[in-house]
Amino acid sequence: MQKDYYKLKMNCETSREIEKRVVFDIGSGGTKTSLIEFDVVSQQIVRHINAIAKPFPYQGCIDKSKHSILEEECQEEAISVLRSIIEEYDVDCMQIKCAGIATAWARNARNTDLYLERLKHEYNFYIKTVSQHKEGEIGYKAAIQYITAHHYHEHNVLIWDIGGGSFQLNTEYNNQFYVYNGLYGASNFEYELKSHFGYHSELLNASQVVQAREWAANNVKISQISYEIALRQDFYAVYGIGQFMNKGIQALLPASQNFIDSDQISDLIAYFGQNTPKELDACFPTLGEQFIAPMQTNLLLVEAIMNAANITVIEFLDGAKATDAIALEADFWI
Repeated sequence: MQKDYYKLKMNCETSREIEKRVVFDIGSGGTKTSLIEFDVVSQQIVRHINAIAKPFPYQGCIDKSKHSILEEECQEEAISVLRSIIEEYDVDCMQIKCAGIATAWARNARNTDLYLERLKHEYNFYIKTVSQHKEGEIGYKAAIQYITAHHYHEHNVLIWDIGGGSFQLNTEYNNQFYVYNGLYGASNFEYELKSHFGYHSELLNASQVVQAREWAANNVKISQISYEIALRQDFYAVYGIGQFMNKGIQALLPASQNFIDSDQISDLIAYFGQNTPKELDACFPTLGEQFIAPMQTNLLLVEAIMNAANITVIEFLDGAKATDAIALEADFWI
C-alpha cells in the first residue's frame, strides 16, 4: 500500500510542467503586467510572483500624430517602459515566454503591425491586437473569476470596463455572451471634446461644463441592437473594473465607499467646474495632481454612459485582473 502511494505521488508530481511567464495587457493609457508561474499541463496559474503597472499614453500619442500613427519618438519611450518592467522582474524574455494583448490604441494606430513586429523581433515580446469584442470577453472572464473566488453574486451582472481608447459593457443572457463596444475611453473622449470646443484651459468652468454635458449626451449613445436585449434586464449589479474605475473614480470617494451613483457623479462634475486644480488636489489627495484635469472629463464620460445605458449605480470591483484571463488564453501563447 505504501509503495502504491509513493507511485501515485510520483505520477502527480511528474504531471506538472511549470514555467515562468510575463503577461502583458497593453492599454491605451498604460501597461499592466504579471509575472506568474504557469502549469502548462493543467493550463492553470499556480503562483503570482509579482505585478507591475506603468502609465504610458499610447492613445495620446496617436491623437497628437497627424497621420494617426505611433511616431518613432513615442515608440522609443513606450519600449523603454516595457523594458523597465522586464528589468524589474529580473527575467529574460529570450528564455521565458512574454506575451499578451494590445487594445484600443492598437486598433486605432495605422502602424500597429510594424510596432508589434519590432517588439517581437527585437525583444521577444509576443503581443497581439485584440478586437473590442475579445477585449470585453477577457474583462468579463477576469471579473467572473474574481467574483466567483470571493463568493459574490455572479449571475445577471453587467461588467463595465473602460480604458484610454474605448469602453465595453459585458454580460451573459440566456447563455449568450454580449459585449457593447463603446467608442470612447478617457483619452480620445477628452481629446475630441476639447478639440470640438477649442478648450485650452486645464479645467472646464461651469458654463463650459454645461456645453460639454450636452455634447457628451449627443455623442455617447448605446445603439447596438443586439445589446438592447441585455439592457432590458434588471441587473443584480453593475461592476466597474480596471484602473479607470478603481484607481480613478473611486479615489474621489470616502475610503469605505465601494460604489457610486448617478447623483454623486453629477455633484462631482459640478464641483470640478467650480474649483481650481489646487483646491481639487487638496480635496482629493489620493488621486494625484496630474490626474485632476483628466478626471473632470472622465466624470463627464461616465455620466454620459450611465445615462445612455440606464445605469444608476456602479459598484467597484478592484482585484479583477485581465492578465489572469490573458494567461489562460492558449491562442496568445506560442
